[in-house]
Amino acid sequence: MEKELHKLAVIFPGIGYTADKPLLYFGRRIAVEYGYEVRIMDYKGFPPKVKGDRNRMEESFFIALRQAEEMLAGVDFTEYDDIVFIGKSIGTIVAAKIAADAAGTAPESPAKTRIRQVLYTPLEDTFRFPIGEAIAFTGDDDPWVGSAKSGAFHAAWSLTRTTRWRARTFSRI
Repeated sequence: MEKELHKLAVIFPGIGYTADKPLLYFGRRIAVEYGYEVRIMDYKGFPPKVKGDRNRMEESFFIALRQAEEMLAGVDFTEYDDIVFIGKSIGTIVAAKIAADAAGTAPESPAKTRIRQVLYTPLEDTFRFPIGEAIAFTGDDDPWVGSAKSGAFHAAWSLTRTTRWRARTFSRI
C-alpha cells in the first residue's frame, strides 16, 4: 500500500488578478483534484495606480509579502512531501521570496526540493530570488519582465513537451 503524500498548493494572486480568475481558479481546482491542501493568499490594501510606478510596485510587494507571511505563519513546509506555489504577476515575486526563505541556504533543505512554482506573467523582480523547479508563462516582449531579462529568461529555460512541461533548474539570472 502506497503512503499518501501530504501535498500543499499555495495560490499567490496578482493585484488585480484575484484567485477566482481563470488561471488561478483552474490551478486551484486541479490541485484539489490531485489531493493538494490549498491555501489562497488574499492580500488587501494596495496603493492606487501601481502600474508603471516603481515605488508603488515595491510598496505593493511588501504589503503582499507581509500579509502572505502572516497567512502562512503556522505552516511548516518541511511537513509536506510536495509543495506547489502558483503565482500571478506580483504574486510570483511573493512566492519566489517565500520559497527562497523556506529553502534557506542549506542545499539539502527539504523545503528546497519540495517547492515547485508555476509563474503566470512573472515580473522582473521575481528573478531576484533563486528559482528551483518551475514553469513560467510570459510573452517574448512582456513589459513587466523587461526585454533584457525576458531574453535571458527564455534562453535559460529549456521547455520540452513530454507528458508534462519541465524546466531546467537555475539560480539567478
